[in-house]
Amino acid sequence: MFSIALIATLVVLVILTFYKGRGIMYSIIIAFYPTAVIYASIPAAYLTKITAVKDTSFHIYLSLAFVFLVIFALVFLVTRRLSHYEGARGGIAGFVDALLLSASVILLVMTITFHVLPARDIYSLTADIRAFFTSDLGHLVCVLAPIVVLLTMTRRG
Repeated sequence: MFSIALIATLVVLVILTFYKGRGIMYSIIIAFYPTAVIYASIPAAYLTKITAVKDTSFHIYLSLAFVFLVIFALVFLVTRRLSHYEGARGGIAGFVDALLLSASVILLVMTITFHVLPARDIYSLTADIRAFFTSDLGHLVCVLAPIVVLLTMTRRG
C-alpha cells in the first residue's frame, strides 16, 4: 500500500516540477529541514496533548504526521515567499531535473518518517532497505541528497 503511495507521490512531484518549475521543489526541499528541527523540538508531552489520540499506533502516527504537515505548510509558505521563481526547463533536461528533485524529496520524506516521526513499520520495504533507512549512514545520505541535488541544479541553472 505505502509502496504504491510512494510511487504515486514520486509521479506527482515529477509532474509538478516539470510543469511548475524547479522553484517549487526548491521550496519543498528547503522547508523540510526547519520543519524537522521545529517538530523535533516540540516536547513529547505537548505532542500527546495536541494529538489526543489513544486509539492505535497508526492513528497516533497520522495525528503526529498531521502536526508535522501543519508546521511544514507554514514553513513552506515562508520559503516560497523567500525563494525566487524558476520556470521549468523543457525536454530531457527538464525531465531529469524533475526526476532528481522528486527522488531526493522522496528520500527526505522517508528518512524523516523513520527518524523524526515515530513510524518504522509504515512502509512495506524489504529488510535491507529498511535497515538502510534506519541506519545512521542512511539517514545522513538521505538528508544530504536533496542538498547535493539543489547544489547541482543551481550551479547548472
